[in-house]
Amino acid sequence: MVVALGVIAALVIAGSAALMVVDLLRFGEKVQHAANLSALAASDVAMGVIPGRPCVVAREIGRSQGIRVSSCEVTGSLVRVYATTTRHGLSITKRAAAGPISGGVWPDGDVR
Repeated sequence: MVVALGVIAALVIAGSAALMVVDLLRFGEKVQHAANLSALAASDVAMGVIPGRPCVVAREIGRSQGIRVSSCEVTGSLVRVYATTTRHGLSITKRAAAGPISGGVWPDGDVR
């Protein structure tokens, strides 16, 4: 009986840990998605497609997605952002960059 309770407790603990890891991985993907959106929007501003200031727009997009843009760097039309949030007491940081490619078109056969 005691052994059975110990095995059940161990399975519950292992299952909870597995669920938390899966949740962290899924949330990490959400943070990456928000970082990508922030970088793309900021790059559009840097290129003059939409009005505004690139890093301000990146932070607004991040905030609307539930994350914080902890760093925003603009070099010409290239924008790099770092998005940060916490989940289960752990800090999750993802980075993204967006900007035009040189020449304005992808070379034939080049898959990126």
